[in-house]
Amino acid sequence: MVKSKKIIFFDIDGTLSDFTGNILQSTKDGIKKLRENGHLAFICTGRSRAQINKQILDIGFDGIVAAAGAYVEFDGKEVYHSVFGEDKTKFLINFMTQNNISFIIQTKGGCFLSEKSGYDFKRVFARRLKNDLGIIKKEEDNFNCIEEVVGGIKIDNEVDKYYIKYPDTESMIYCDSCFSVDDTRKAFEGMELKVTPSSFKKPDNFSGEITLIKENKGKGIEKIIQYLGMKKEDTLAFGDGPNDIEMLEFVNCGIAMGNAVEEAKSVSDYVTDDVEHNGVYNALKNFELI
Repeated sequence: MVKSKKIIFFDIDGTLSDFTGNILQSTKDGIKKLRENGHLAFICTGRSRAQINKQILDIGFDGIVAAAGAYVEFDGKEVYHSVFGEDKTKFLINFMTQNNISFIIQTKGGCFLSEKSGYDFKRVFARRLKNDLGIIKKEEDNFNCIEEVVGGIKIDNEVDKYYIKYPDTESMIYCDSCFSVDDTRKAFEGMELKVTPSSFKKPDNFSGEITLIKENKGKGIEKIIQYLGMKKEDTLAFGDGPNDIEMLEFVNCGIAMGNAVEEAKSVSDYVTDDVEHNGVYNALKNFELI
């Protein structure tokens, strides 16, 4: 039996699930046992709340840190929520449309993209599945795969009105840009926006996610432990991608998956096995949480 109550945070893509959306039974069993032992389990993801699908939620969690820290909830109750607002959303929509960059805006209630962006994301997603995972999908199946893995996607072709309709945008993802991540960061100077390479098995320098510079997963964790009256010493986190770095640095014990990018491993306290090889379960056992 554990000596003290801990709070453990789990990234989704590449951590809880592989990049096709598959979740190992050992991961589900480990989190169930973790909670039975009196610990708290939280999702901590770059996805918006609406993108967290039923397969993930059915594992059973005490709370959620979503939108890379911009949204926090505990036991179904919203604790913290930060959004872009109309001005920043308008700036981003103009930048993307003027440069013909496909994008998805992410809000608590859903994720919105045009049909044109949908087509481009299908193509990019299919290419990544083939190049990174050796999986070949039919063209007509590509969007279904995105929906299965990510979820919450809705078509809205009134792109020029997004800033009016969705000022509650929390984050944005884009693909196949004409600008590198560094060049995009330079274009956003002074806008208090952060650009992070896309979270996939192999980060893409021309695709990424955009969040408020003041928000990150570590800040989201800080919000929830303050709300619960817990201490930083009680925190652990699992992650694998570029947007997990602040989380892994902030918690008392950062655990990188074996498939994590080197930057995530370098700031972690422990490296476990790959997501496909019981990485979550093995680390929970190692730290005597189960």
